[in-house]
Amino acid sequence: MALPELFRHQHLFVGSLSIRRVKRLQPGELPGTEIVAAEAYAAGCELAARLLHPGGDAIRPRNDFWLATQGFDYPSLNRCPALQEDGRCSIHLDLKPVTCSVVPLEALVADQLQHLVLSGRGRADEGHGTDCIVSGERAGFAPLTRNSAVVDRDFGRALAQRRDDLAADKKWWGDAVFGMLHRELFADPAAVNRIPFDGFLTIAPAPLLMVLADVSQRCRERCIEYLDAQAALIGEKIRQALVRKKSADRAVTQQLRAFAESGRALGKALREAPPLGARRLAEADGIEAWLGLGASPAGTALSPAALDSVASPASYDEEHKLAAAGLKISPEALQTYLDAGQGTLAPGVSRYLHATVKPGGSACNLDCTYCYYLGKESLLGQKNGRLPVDLLERFISDYIGSQDVEEIAFTWHGGEPTLLGIDYFRTVVQLQKKHTPAGRRVSNDLQTNGTLLTEEWGAFLAENKFLVGLSIDGPRELHDIYRLTKKGTPSFEEVFRAARLLKKHGIPFSTLTTVNRKNALQPLEVYRFLRDEVGTSYMQFIPCVEPRRFEKAAHAAVRGAQGAPGGHGAAAGHLLWGVTDWSVGSEDWGAFLSEIFDEWSAHDEGRVKVNLFETMFAQLKGLPALICTSSPYCGKNVALEHDGRVYACDHYVYPEYEIGDISRQSLGEIVFSQKQLEFGLAKYNLLARECLSCRHLKLCWGECPRTRILPTQQGEGNLSYLCRGWKKFFDHATGQDAR
Repeated sequence: MALPELFRHQHLFVGSLSIRRVKRLQPGELPGTEIVAAEAYAAGCELAARLLHPGGDAIRPRNDFWLATQGFDYPSLNRCPALQEDGRCSIHLDLKPVTCSVVPLEALVADQLQHLVLSGRGRADEGHGTDCIVSGERAGFAPLTRNSAVVDRDFGRALAQRRDDLAADKKWWGDAVFGMLHRELFADPAAVNRIPFDGFLTIAPAPLLMVLADVSQRCRERCIEYLDAQAALIGEKIRQALVRKKSADRAVTQQLRAFAESGRALGKALREAPPLGARRLAEADGIEAWLGLGASPAGTALSPAALDSVASPASYDEEHKLAAAGLKISPEALQTYLDAGQGTLAPGVSRYLHATVKPGGSACNLDCTYCYYLGKESLLGQKNGRLPVDLLERFISDYIGSQDVEEIAFTWHGGEPTLLGIDYFRTVVQLQKKHTPAGRRVSNDLQTNGTLLTEEWGAFLAENKFLVGLSIDGPRELHDIYRLTKKGTPSFEEVFRAARLLKKHGIPFSTLTTVNRKNALQPLEVYRFLRDEVGTSYMQFIPCVEPRRFEKAAHAAVRGAQGAPGGHGAAAGHLLWGVTDWSVGSEDWGAFLSEIFDEWSAHDEGRVKVNLFETMFAQLKGLPALICTSSPYCGKNVALEHDGRVYACDHYVYPEYEIGDISRQSLGEIVFSQKQLEFGLAKYNLLARECLSCRHLKLCWGECPRTRILPTQQGEGNLSYLCRGWKKFFDHATGQDAR
């Protein structure tokens, strides 16, 4: 991957400098018996000259060298470090490396020869999992190449971007590093023979970091930051290898230790070197922009550390500067974010957002006691209806167009969305097909209470590959406490029938369990029922925490009126302090998760996924949180009501948190707005001092803002009602409660 991509994912991929020999093709020569046309050969040579480093006089003239930055890991793992246990990419929404988008094509081969690359990939002896590559047209699949040309626009763009990345690598560090290594490596025939044609000679990336660190003070500081992150990652990789105890890992462990030692020495030298001050190479501006030092990506989490390093040009007016200061980011970062809302993307910036769509508003056929959404009709002064088809089409088109990612995820929610009827969702699918450009794809997930699902629904959901979230709170005696129909009758039997229906049709589904005052006291009964009776392999547990008067006002508006106790004693931790009597107790929440964690880790790890466990393990590995409540920032998950109005979050559908209307604005303008940015950054900016010193900060980040209704020991507000429970669980799961 390109160096900026390696920097971006510094906590995930161990960076290396890899060197490979590349044979220059002679006219008419290609692996196998294919004959290459003269113009194709010429294009291939021109491409090689632009991207590769030519061999010197002492080297055979048919050799070129490819210097590349790559992720380095234990071959015994036989998987990309970015893959989750279920085989999905954990960074596909977070500016994933362009080289991934190029597969199965090859950027070092001219477009005219890509059909031959595919032909080679498709051979059985070329590798596992390539049998999907076939010659000719196939129904349901767009061709990649036709008549010796790449015809798929997305692959064409990816190839062009990958080649631009390689050319930038060559320009900004490759030629300089080639010169550094020429004497001891490229000019020595014996050393050259150690460089393979079909693999890589892999060394630590110190040479290229030395080149970049001399560009400017900002580049030097970025290299030091990268070295520090890599030291922590390498240490964790080695610790995991020692646990595996595989003899095949020993050589790589030694190499990683050498990488770490090289990094420590270079980091020490850079810290002790005299500051560069104002001295900058002539190319410094271009290199800093290439590394993304000018602004943070608008489509990803805004890191305070990264934003603090962004310069603040004097051209911004005072109002803009004051707004940025209030957000604790630079004026340039704020402008980059706002520009993204207008569709103007800075280099390296991509947009990602998510909307929880309420096409039928709060309308529901159940009357669950703890429901946070049933009262929205009266609160918002609107009648329940449906998102009209013209506005639905506008939303679908705009939602796809406002994002720069491969997969666009639609989440259909309520109320109860199936009240709209199956034909409404047939229209949804038709409109998605109409507005999804080639090379991109959409996915749909439907959150439902399941009571209205029929065989027809089952066939439709299966055919269109919907993911389903089924709301169920445990076995009958626990589920029916709070989840009743409008007539006050139990709903368990219909929900359990829906689970059987989903399994019958092979529809992937997760269970969503609201953990409340009652079922929290029986964690193993809940977990074993979901696992053994419902048969789900993915469970979501959502803590029920609703401040009193939640129907009329968001927690920020009611916190000061509740007479919060001034300390952190028994009153503040009491089950009923400031919350409804069905809300889960904080200590009970911690015990609930801890008991399930023990059962899961003893019997089901790798077989059953639990949302809160998955995100905790990802964060322990240095990866981004998988759910917003565990992330340092929020604000990219908005709620769309059936009248077209957009709110800051699904749990903040209150008049004061309305941020736009899709009938008048694009979603990009609404989400990438200063108002929504303030909402999203407030989660981090308003962290209590007690949170900042907590050992579990990077697993919790203060929890969801909706639960921050307690005072801290210092008398501040903004502490999560669930704080004690989270600490109890994290201590238990990470083994710290035994210390």
